[in-house]
Amino acid sequence: MKALLVVLMALFLLAGCAGSAPPSGDQPSWVVGGEPASYPRESYLSAVGTADHRELAHDRARAELARAFEVHVTAATQQDDRLAFGDGETRHRATLGQQVATRTAVTLRGVEIGETWREPQSGRYHVLAVMDRQQAASALREGIAGLDAATSRYLRQADAAADPLHALAALARGLEAQRQRAEYQQALRVLTGAGMTVRYELAVLRARLAAEAGSIPFGIGARGDHAERVASKLQASVAAAGFRVDEREDAYRLEAVLELEDLGQRDGWYWQRGGLTLRLLDDAGEVRGEQRWPVRGAATDYTTAERRALEKAFERLGEDLFGLIIALAVGQGESAPRG
Repeated sequence: MKALLVVLMALFLLAGCAGSAPPSGDQPSWVVGGEPASYPRESYLSAVGTADHRELAHDRARAELARAFEVHVTAATQQDDRLAFGDGETRHRATLGQQVATRTAVTLRGVEIGETWREPQSGRYHVLAVMDRQQAASALREGIAGLDAATSRYLRQADAAADPLHALAALARGLEAQRQRAEYQQALRVLTGAGMTVRYELAVLRARLAAEAGSIPFGIGARGDHAERVASKLQASVAAAGFRVDEREDAYRLEAVLELEDLGQRDGWYWQRGGLTLRLLDDAGEVRGEQRWPVRGAATDYTTAERRALEKAFERLGEDLFGLIIALAVGQGESAPRG
């Protein structure tokens, strides 16, 4: 990944020196949508930006190229999403826009200003932004190769790990690397019409991750305020995350502690404030990691204030519990800022 960023940053820096000086004379065909003679579309992506000031026209041209590229990549990604997950499954669509925007930002570091033309009478600038398809594709291929190498490393770590949660963490990293790879692959297809051979099928990695998560048992416990309700919510969240709820002796254990303080009435509002702590313990009862969040609720009556604080605690227990358990298992848990 670092190598990819170095190459793309070099391309970006070169872009600041590219572009011809504003010529006078006849209007170039690309100003009205024609193919640029020096930048044929089979070799370049291009877009035009127009403004009264040259730098603003530059920015608009780059933005227009980014927008056009993003539209193409989004369409390709949505098509693959339907093929991979079926029309009824939409959870991957929620992050599609962010993924595409991130991929687009990385890829478009290779944008150059190819030509600039200024209208003789109005002085308005027309700027042609271009991106060399093969140059950008080369950087993407390097990134894909790096992600494949990272996946291989993570899978070896998973196979060698004695701790089931450490193995699961390595598998999750390998899967995430391949998700990123799939995004690079889509960008590569937009640029060149073809991607690189897939070494690791996402569906296979997902199935392995789900199977191994489902084989790991977790006991559930809760202390403090509303302990029974908190334990019920935690149990449901653990099951929804794909783990097995099992109270056997050699199981891991998740323990939630909710502590609320009644601050009384202030300016007509009742306040509840406190914290929720989630601890991961091994089969010997040793704490592997913990996460703490602030919890608070306010309302014009005491009962609603308490309910809102409890609902906030429930929200925390339902937020990506799979990822949190892995983070706690490898020592990445931490306390959230108070507030």
